[in-house]
Amino acid sequence: MTLNSTASPISPRARLIHRLLCASLAIAVLSLGVSLVVDFAAFSIYLTPANCGVTFIFTITLLVLTFKERKRATHAPAGLGTELADIGRAGSTNPSKPLLPIPHTLRKPTIIVAFLLALSWLITFGFLVAFVAISHWGDFGYDQAHPPSKVAPPAVEAALIGIQIGVVITFAAMAIKERRRFINAEGKWKWYQLGTYQA
Repeated sequence: MTLNSTASPISPRARLIHRLLCASLAIAVLSLGVSLVVDFAAFSIYLTPANCGVTFIFTITLLVLTFKERKRATHAPAGLGTELADIGRAGSTNPSKPLLPIPHTLRKPTIIVAFLLALSWLITFGFLVAFVAISHWGDFGYDQAHPPSKVAPPAVEAALIGIQIGVVITFAAMAIKERRRFINAEGKWKWYQLGTYQA
């Protein structure tokens, strides 16, 4: 038996998850560029470069793993289906149709890290919005506010980070839904078994 006989087509939601990872990576690159234009990310108290670094690691790792998973599913050796049957036999009543390992984008650690990353971006967003607001009304009681050229970069940075937060949260939400669909595709896994297999 080959893996191709057990693999299911990529769902539209799974494709959306992949695109959200690509979008998150692109937005992180733009955010880092804008952040370094003026005062080298001082407006965000240097949180933007740190978040961008974590986002780079997170997204690139998942993209590489996803590519390997799809390549492995396409070019799997004939004996791999038996190994997968051993993995899923406890949750499947049909050994000829074994449960597949959960993709890396749908695993619990990935979803948890995504929510934590969104929280970290939200904190950075708060600092930038505060800076823009203070700069608009003046510096803590001073009459002279920053010129528009000084306020524009952090404002653009805050806008990009706002989009990034939406993308990361959407990714996590879609991953949760796709995880449930993937696990329940066989109709054999129970809720208390979700932590028994590969997370």
